[in-house]
Formats: sequence, structure tokens, C-alpha cells
Amino acid sequence: MVLRDAVLENQTEADFVTSAGPKAVAAHHLDELSRQMCPYLRHFVMFSSAACGHGNAGQTNYGMNNSIMERICEARVRDGLPGLAVQWGAVGDVGLVAEMQEEQKDIVIGGTLPQRIVSCLEVLEGFMRQSCPVVSSMVVADKDARSDGCATVVDCVSRIMGIHNLKTISPDSTLSELGMDSLTNVEVKQSLEREFGVFLTPKEIRSLTFARLSEMAEKGKEELVSEAPSVDDDGPSEGLQLLLSVIGDEASSAQPVVHLPSAAGGWADVEDEMKKGPVLFMLPGVEGAACALEPLAKNLKYQTVCLQLNYRDFGQTIRDMIQALLPLTQEITPMKTWDEKADHVFTSLPVLKERAQHYIAVAKMIMYRLKAAAVYEWNPSKRIKSHTILLRPTSAAFEAEEDYGLSKLCEKAEVHFVPGNHVTMLDKKETAAVINRQLVIPEALQHQ
Repeated sequence: MVLRDAVLENQTEADFVTSAGPKAVAAHHLDELSRQMCPYLRHFVMFSSAACGHGNAGQTNYGMNNSIMERICEARVRDGLPGLAVQWGAVGDVGLVAEMQEEQKDIVIGGTLPQRIVSCLEVLEGFMRQSCPVVSSMVVADKDARSDGCATVVDCVSRIMGIHNLKTISPDSTLSELGMDSLTNVEVKQSLEREFGVFLTPKEIRSLTFARLSEMAEKGKEELVSEAPSVDDDGPSEGLQLLLSVIGDEASSAQPVVHLPSAAGGWADVEDEMKKGPVLFMLPGVEGAACALEPLAKNLKYQTVCLQLNYRDFGQTIRDMIQALLPLTQEITPMKTWDEKADHVFTSLPVLKERAQHYIAVAKMIMYRLKAAAVYEWNPSKRIKSHTILLRPTSAAFEAEEDYGLSKLCEKAEVHFVPGNHVTMLDKKETAAVINRQLVIPEALQHQ
């Protein structure tokens, strides 16, 4: 048995091939050879898994290979040959489960208890005397006993996640980064609601850390719920401040190429710096300004060069775009042209009045880029083969897929959650650490 556990979007063809060898491929060869060399074989028994019969979001390849073994046994029975596949649950006494039981006497895995070897042999004897090609055996845990030892939310979540020693993990890692899949998320959600009366959304649960859970145990559930992160935390005024913080000054925004200070060096000539070591070209978001990336660049061990999108080229269909970006309320005096409306909005706000023309240009270009992204069509038959890494914030301004839909465009997309929003995450060392990690992998640099 070779395990290559990961959620489906993080699996590769190589992972499926590797795990198929000892299971599906070996079963196929045994079937073919036994048909030729052992035509009078009395028993043909294979060990499958509950991960196949009941599913496990983190073991798609393992479940598929066990399913192939079961189909082989079914085909043998249809051909009048012996064939039996047993879907075992967790087995005690030996192996990984036995090692885990040294720390926890009655360990519960996916709602089941480890089955003793003696019990397995007794059940197997009965299975071999019946005619069904696929059978199952597992010890279902007492539902009332599943909360035993869960005096706090930390105990509850760590048990569900299968973490028996919290010292082996970072307390600031999110549950998503620690390997939480969709099924585990549901189990955590139900346990928190049932046992502690805490109600969180799936997105909030993915962004939880054990440090946060410890605070939850100390402060109490009511305070936690009131402080739980929400995609609607940013109010209108904070959203406006967030936009202004990434626009940059009018003079520097006109430069197409900007070198940002980084951990590898300070301000210098761009061409000279590019000769010193690995260069990381950075592209800003819809705001188009390099200043938004300065907090991230200062922690990167690259020569960081940002390609800015300035606000001089206004392009076409400005009116529709700006109306979508700046929906006016009923209090705004009706005006005929877009220029009158934009001038009214920006000059009426004291914080914007001094640089109104610059902000109008910024708004226009942001809408251009948003519209370009909205209408861009990617050929679904072509997928990016390069290893892709997505760093996304725990506090999102809008609802989106966990990987922002990258799994539809890339063969392999690795997702990391960083505390904060789309701007504050750039100042987190965790963000730079994920990017800097690529420096120690020569193969990664050669293929980028």
C-alpha cells in the first residue's frame, strides 16, 4: 500500500500512478495470471477499504484503486471464478492505527473504532463462505461516546483533525493548511454546534487556528461568535481607506517599471539589480500601483521588480465602467454626463478633493481591468502545467471558490490561507515565507 493523500484538486497524475501500483495494477496481474495458472483456485481474496465504500475526500486515488480491485472481484464472480473484496475499516493491533493508540486508548477514526485482528479473522471466515463479491466490516463508534475527552473546543477539533499532539503543529496555521477537507469541515461544524453551541460558517471554520480556538476556550463561546471573522467585516469607510491605501502617489504611478526594496537589496538601478540574483516580476492588482506590494516585497529574498499599469490610457466605454464602479445614490443630484457625476463625487469628499483628477483616472483604469477580467475567455481544453501556488486571505470581500477557480485552469493548484484581507496579507511574513520557499527548490526555479 502506497498512500498519496491530498484533496482532489491537489492530486497529480503521478500520485495516481504511484498509488495504483500495489493495488489496482497488482490486482490486475494476479487476476490475469490466476486465470491461466490456477483455473481451480478455491479462494481469491483482496483487502479493500472503507475509504472506497464510504469515501474520504483526502484519499481519492486510494479509494479509486480499491474500487478497481472490487470491480475485478465482481468480474471474476460473473465469470464463475472465486472473488472476494473486503472493505475494512480501521484495524488495530498493528500498523499506523496501533501506533496512534499508544497515545489515545480509544481512538475514533471517521466515526469508527479500530477492529482487533482476532475479530477480523473471525469475520473473514464468514465472508469466505458467502457468495457476495464485495463485503464490508468495521466497528462503528458509539455516537454518545464520540465527545468523550472533548472538554474544550481545542480537544474537539484536534480529535476530529486527528492531531494528538498540538506541539507538533504551528498554533497559527489555519485548519485548511493543516489538511482539513470538506467532510472534516462539516464534522467540525456539526460538533461545534452540537457540543458547544458555536455557529460558524464553513469559510470561518477553514480560517480558524488552534491559537484562536484556545482563545475561544478561555473567553467563552459568546465572545468568540461576536468576534468571528466575516466577509462583511469591512464597512464602507474602511473599504474606502483600503482603496486609497493602494492607489499610490500621482508622480510614481506614471512609471511603468518600479524596483521595490526587498530583503535581497534596497533601491538601485533595475538592470543592475536584475544581474545580482533571482528576479521576481510582480504585477499589481486592479489598482495598478506598485505601492500595494511594498509590504510583501520587503520580506522577499528576490530582486523585486513591479510592472505598473498607469492611469494615463483611458481607453473606451468609460461611462459604463465608471457607473458600475461608482454607483450613485439617490442623494446625488442627477447629472447628464459621466464627467459631471465623477467630478461631483470626488470633489464633494474632503479626503479626495485635493487629488480628484488622479482618483478619477484611477477609477477608470480599475474598471477597465475588472471588465477585461470578466470578459476574458480561457480555452477549457488547455490547462496550465506549471505548478501554481495561490495565497488567499482568510477575510474575503466577496464569496468565491476556495481556490478561486484555479483548478479549472491549472493541472495542480496549491492553496495557502493567510490571515487578513487582500491588502493586509501582503504585510504578513507567512506570505513571503511561501514565496521564499521556492528559492530552496532549484527545480521550481528552472521551470518558472
